[in-house]
Amino acid sequence: MNNIKLLREELGHSQSKLIEEIAKPPYNLKISRRTLQYWESGERDIKLDKAEKLADYFGVQLPYLLGWSDIRTMEKEIDQMINDFDTDFLNFLKYHDLYLSDEQIKIVTNTMYSMSNINNLYLSTFVRNGDISGMSANRKMFFSKLFEYSTHWQLNFDGVKRMSEMSLKFSNTKNDNSTPPED
Repeated sequence: MNNIKLLREELGHSQSKLIEEIAKPPYNLKISRRTLQYWESGERDIKLDKAEKLADYFGVQLPYLLGWSDIRTMEKEIDQMINDFDTDFLNFLKYHDLYLSDEQIKIVTNTMYSMSNINNLYLSTFVRNGDISGMSANRKMFFSKLFEYSTHWQLNFDGVKRMSEMSLKFSNTKNDNSTPPED
């Protein structure tokens, strides 16, 4: 189940107020109250372009809006990962009897964070573009371990995959409903 109703209620908006707000720039999302009711109840799927605008409006990641992730923003995921990493890294050093100075620990962790940020920016382009084939190829060739240990990236992959499937389904439905050309 998606989180649209939860997010709307957190803002203290009625359905009418939300519809009014998202119709304004920069969102320009014009929907009926009934459409919003369908989305909130999960009776209808949200098209990708509309889901992205709603996620932007609420300031959350698309997977969170659609109910595929418990993590609202990438910043929260990163903060949690950093805190966990610092603790885990010190435990790793202790367990393996590795002797690093405070400065060396700082250098190693900063290098790892830099690499992580670069990879995050790179993989985020596939999410933003809804490029499931590019994301699949990179997952298979370069980031197989990342997708095993990172819930965030596995959820992003699942989200892009679902949106791609929804897009394909919508495209096929649209094509099925078109009138064949006359001879």
